Amino acid sequence: MRSFKKEYGKYSQLMGSNSGFGWDANTKRFVADDEVWEECFRAHPNQTSIREMKQNRIPRASETTNQARIMEIISLTLSSIATDFRGIHSLLEKRDKDRERQNSIWDAIMETPNLDEPAHYQAIALLDTKTKKDAFLKMSPEERSNWIHYNLK
Repeated sequence: MRSFKKEYGKYSQLMGSNSGFGWDANTKRFVADDEVWEECFRAHPNQTSIREMKQNRIPRASETTNQARIMEIISLTLSSIATDFRGIHSLLEKRDKDRERQNSIWDAIMETPNLDEPAHYQAIALLDTKTKKDAFLKMSPEERSNWIHYNLK
């Protein structure tokens, strides 16, 4: 609406005074002699773009409605994309937490006393469920050692 008022002000200023300006229907531009343009630009130095102004620069109501509809569709699409990215982000965070957890399980196995190298690898095979992994991490190093030896028998 503001751009319409602004454009209307420019048009009415040119046509209102009837001081040598006219409208060329073929080119759809304002026309005037060069002297008239020079005088207009001296009086309004910030309005030099008026000379190139076309009728089509003022959007019609149907175009404005279409633009609003298009903007709404774009907004909904961007919102959907943002939601998808949030989902991807949470999946990546979960994957990172799982990796950290795997590293902490390996660290816990390595800190467990009385285990030789083959026992370290066998202990990993014993921890095949989330429940077992959680319980293993809650145990003290001595309890871990006893649990591993018990399950390897």
